[in-house]
Amino acid sequence: MCMEKIRMEGRTHLVCLTGSPTEIGPSLTAMETSFQYH
Repeated sequence: MCMEKIRMEGRTHLVCLTGSPTEIGPSLTAMETSFQYH
């Protein structure tokens, strides 16, 4: 588990990345969706 700042659409989000690199894509998608609804 690690915390990293990921820039998406001009915004910087602090996200927690877990699992293998293949899981990061879907995880970031879910994170971004969460940010949009919150």
